[in-house]
Amino acid sequence: MTRTSVCSIKPTASSHRSTSHRYRFFSMLGGIGLLVGAAVTSAFAQAQPPARAEPASPIEFQSALATAKPGEVIRTTFDSISDVERIPLSIKSDPDAPLLVFSDKPEYFRTGNGIAMRERVSAGRVRFYAYHVPVPIDGSKRVIAIARNEGDSPVTLRETRAARPKMGGDYHRIAREGMIAMFNPPLDEPVSRVIAPGSLVVIADSGEVDRRDLLLHALVEFSIDGPLVLETAQVDGAVDVADVARVQEAMAGLELLPQILPGQRASGAGRGQFKDNTFDVAPRDEAIYDTAMGVRQIVVADGQDDPWLSGIDSITGEPTINKGNYGAVYRIRVPYTSSNGKRLAVLMVTARTDNQWCRAATAVVRVNDGLHAGGVIELPRDAVRFYQIPEAVVVQTYDATKPDEKGTIEIDYTPPGACCLPTPILLVPID
Repeated sequence: MTRTSVCSIKPTASSHRSTSHRYRFFSMLGGIGLLVGAAVTSAFAQAQPPARAEPASPIEFQSALATAKPGEVIRTTFDSISDVERIPLSIKSDPDAPLLVFSDKPEYFRTGNGIAMRERVSAGRVRFYAYHVPVPIDGSKRVIAIARNEGDSPVTLRETRAARPKMGGDYHRIAREGMIAMFNPPLDEPVSRVIAPGSLVVIADSGEVDRRDLLLHALVEFSIDGPLVLETAQVDGAVDVADVARVQEAMAGLELLPQILPGQRASGAGRGQFKDNTFDVAPRDEAIYDTAMGVRQIVVADGQDDPWLSGIDSITGEPTINKGNYGAVYRIRVPYTSSNGKRLAVLMVTARTDNQWCRAATAVVRVNDGLHAGGVIELPRDAVRFYQIPEAVVVQTYDATKPDEKGTIEIDYTPPGACCLPTPILLVPID
């Protein structure tokens, strides 16, 4: 599958995540629910953007570019990037990627216990991603994800990569732990569990929750040698997840929830299984970026030039979308040259300024070596989040190429959870 993006000179797209992200913080303020717990209060205070910075002067900007290291936050000269031209992209799906199973709608269990996602998966590799907030409206609750064997033969589940951060109210901190796990090497010794016919294993658990606005964010990659049913549900908090019989009893008879709960506003980015989820990204027509072109931007996961992932919601049997392409991986490769002898800085920004809940973002990328060592880089490096334009966070800087030679920018990127998208990548020549 190939998706070709178009070159645009326009503002970045509206965020899919702004809706649920905005609801979270209104809930914290008391507009939707109750503000309870010091951790939530602290997280809300941390996420409040400071007064918007003034753009840097060209000299200040270039000086920062010349010395900044990956993960460092700097001020740019940009008040907006709406006039920065996008690089036209070729986006090709990797047919050998694991199946993505995504559970995030309904994100909040506002009507009580129920099953928010049910997908039947065949033998092979699976990337399971759950993003939910339990709602303890009538006693403590917990959100669990299980893998159930409804067949006649045992099935072995081998975990190769996993992140199960502790529940909390700082969604940016929690989300980046999952992104780190996605880009770190697989486990040296995969964790294997055999699921007997009629039995199940718990693959994610929020723990018992008795207050609002705490996030379950779980990312687990595994392989299975037979078919399984994956389910995500809210159950009563007292359920003992170590007791398979108790879990089966808690799950029995639970309502299959629609994506939009009756009488409730929509929450979450989507649910279902998505075959196309890992992409090789390069400039269209094998074009080469030249620093003499000036500043350019690379944009994926915006729902416009790069469409939302499409899949199937097995609860309804209908087509579904992942509005944000959460859990997808983009392997971005951009050849470059420096006909004007300039070095090159690669930055990431959050360009949204139209919504007060979208002024901060976090990210994790894997980048190749440049003037600094590459690897898995947290953006930003010394804080949990960075803020809107004119701020930017440095991904890498590259030396100028020799005449008739070219270099390559290599970035593995996943749309960051708990953030308004897109988060454009800027290519900026260094004077």
